[in-house]
Amino acid sequence: MKNKKLTIEGQVLQYNKFGKGKNKKSKEQVIYEAHLQYGYTLKEIAEYIGVQYTTVSKAIKKIEGEDEK
Repeated sequence: MKNKKLTIEGQVLQYNKFGKGKNKKSKEQVIYEAHLQYGYTLKEIAEYIGVQYTTVSKAIKKIEGEDEK
């Protein structure tokens, strides 16, 4: 899978399937930032990266669960 990019307010955040690589964020982290910090809707994010709405929702919940630990 090639890297996908999500552009947020002029920044390009990259992730790859395995969350590896220099200065790469996990897909879940990029989704979380896009939604909570920059106000993209779950639908907008899902459509942009080509996943289901529920996948985006689960990614956000996963990051929120990590933040609680």
